[in-house]
Amino acid sequence: MIDELASWLDTDAILFFAPVGQAHGRLLQMQKEEWGPVIRWAKETFGVEIHERSGEVGIGQFTKQPGETRQRFKEWMGT
Repeated sequence: MIDELASWLDTDAILFFAPVGQAHGRLLQMQKEEWGPVIRWAKETFGVEIHERSGEVGIGQFTKQPGETRQRFKEWMGT
């Protein structure tokens, strides 16, 4: 189950931000306001790097989350 959950780390919706021009930039602003604190908390709490994604590129055009990040989350889920 932990491996299955960790596999979604690369495609988690909270890490994908809308393109700047979508909805006149309002959607991107709301995402930053709502999701930004959660992402910052996870980075600080787990001491890891988390890559955020821009809607300007396609879903398959970027690298996965760092292996260390994935491992830290897996360890946390296992406790």
